[in-house]
Amino acid sequence: MPKQSNTNPDVGISAKRHLANIANALLSTGPKTEAGKVRAAINALKSGP
Repeated sequence: MPKQSNTNPDVGISAKRHLANIANALLSTGPKTEAGKVRAAINALKSGP
């Protein structure tokens, strides 16, 4: 049986939750300013391998 994806809002989660996930994803784009990008890069250096 092929693996099913949960991209269909009728399967696994409610339509309301699915729409909320889409709205949140549009806002979650990472740092936009140069200062934010520098700070994010420093975080990677602190916690990376």
